[in-house]
Amino acid sequence: MNDLQRYHDIGAVELIVTSTLSAEIDPDSLQADKARQYQRVGGDVFFLDGGRANAVPGAPLRPSRFDQLRSGLFDAHLKGRPLTRAIRDCLHLDQAQMNLADIFVTNDKKLHDASALLRSDGIALTVASPEKALQIVKEHIAKTVGTDDPHTVASHTSSLGPVILGSTTIGSCAFCVGQEAHRLLTLKIANGRLELEGTLRDEAGAPAVILRPTAHTEVLHPRAAIRASGRGPLLVGREPYSAVVVLIGECPVLAVRTTHTLRVVVFVMNLRDEFGRSVASIEREMLTVTGAGLHLLGS
Repeated sequence: MNDLQRYHDIGAVELIVTSTLSAEIDPDSLQADKARQYQRVGGDVFFLDGGRANAVPGAPLRPSRFDQLRSGLFDAHLKGRPLTRAIRDCLHLDQAQMNLADIFVTNDKKLHDASALLRSDGIALTVASPEKALQIVKEHIAKTVGTDDPHTVASHTSSLGPVILGSTTIGSCAFCVGQEAHRLLTLKIANGRLELEGTLRDEAGAPAVILRPTAHTEVLHPRAAIRASGRGPLLVGREPYSAVVVLIGECPVLAVRTTHTLRVVVFVMNLRDEFGRSVASIEREMLTVTGAGLHLLGS
């Protein structure tokens, strides 16, 4: 993992751990100290071992596939410690896919079948050994930057803007519509934090969630929800988080996370105008603007 760690340190990749790891290791161990260096992602709550939580809530973007993983990877008749290990393995994998991880790194070859299992459901999570994961990472970096040399890659990543929209890096900005440039969503860097402000609408154009910095967030749609986790520079209402997801039903309309280098990554976005038309969207690395303008703001 040393080479993967190097790319993590320079901000070329983001290594994360799942909340299940805390249930597996001694909190006073060196392994636990190392795990605290990384952001922790959660999923659905899962209790095991006499009421001890083996997974805790987070800000996931996909629904759980725990049952699919459990039935597809392990014998249904497992008991005792083998059953506990199997459940925890599935919780690790499930939280990885729920949080849009690209690669799940493990030396446990029996878990590699999870890639094909999830792919059949349209989920692209590669389960790979550390060596294979490093190969994938280096190939992706070389394709994006032109080289996988860590020094050159470090120089490239340090030149990026603090906000990442798809594959575009930028500073404080706003998505606006109409001749009067009405703001749908503003991402403003202020006092070391990123303030989120705007109105997220449903398919009919009705306001579903209203975000205001330093004020209470309004959830107006009966099926709208906000999932947030961690403590970080994302200011949603009055609370600072490291990850925030806004959903209408099961569909995320905004998903924002911070990296350990304090960049803000918008993974998912679907902005609609008052008529319900999608005017700007982000899906992973793809930014599409069809009816809105992207305006730079002074920080």
